[in-house]
Amino acid sequence: KYREGEPAFDLASLPPDERVGFRVDPLIHEGQPNILFGPGGLGKSYFATYLAHLVSGGTSTRLLTTEPGKVLYLDWESDRHDVRDRVFSIASGLGTEVQNITYRFCTSSLQSDYESIETLVHDKGIDFIIVDSAAPACGGSPEKAEDTLQFFNALRGLQCTSLVVAHVAKAEGGKTGPFGSVFWTNLSRNSWEVRSAHDGKDNEFFFSLWH
Repeated sequence: KYREGEPAFDLASLPPDERVGFRVDPLIHEGQPNILFGPGGLGKSYFATYLAHLVSGGTSTRLLTTEPGKVLYLDWESDRHDVRDRVFSIASGLGTEVQNITYRFCTSSLQSDYESIETLVHDKGIDFIIVDSAAPACGGSPEKAEDTLQFFNALRGLQCTSLVVAHVAKAEGGKTGPFGSVFWTNLSRNSWEVRSAHDGKDNEFFFSLWH
């Protein structure tokens, strides 16, 4: 079945798409790769976990309208205990129950680990995948077009909405983007840059999102 590939369709015979436009409106496009990039230490992983919590619980806020779904957190940067503490802290701060988020510790690239991850996505009925973070998930060479293309091909094969956490490239001419190949920008449906804002009080941080 894998060698057969995806079937072809007559576009004129396809009914209108009834999917929602956003998994988290207005931040996360449904069925597409979305990227959250910025310098370290601004809270990107915390924010990604916060969005995972909202999606898993089907929780909307004053600013964000959420479509509920099952979430998979693919972690190349931390460990299950750290992410578990993050999840419980977010639930405590929001005054909500801890949501069921499937966690997987990762060491190989997404492409080389594709079959096991695809099986997990299928068995768990996953709707929303968080990739934390881009460089190790693509094999450690995000500046190489080939590695970046292989990453996006694997991500596309999972057929899920995704949020990829990435580090920031050095600013050139006042412009920034995810660190690595230009394909990180070209192949993501939706990109958000995280910028630092004013310092908060103890146990608080502030940042801004730039589309």
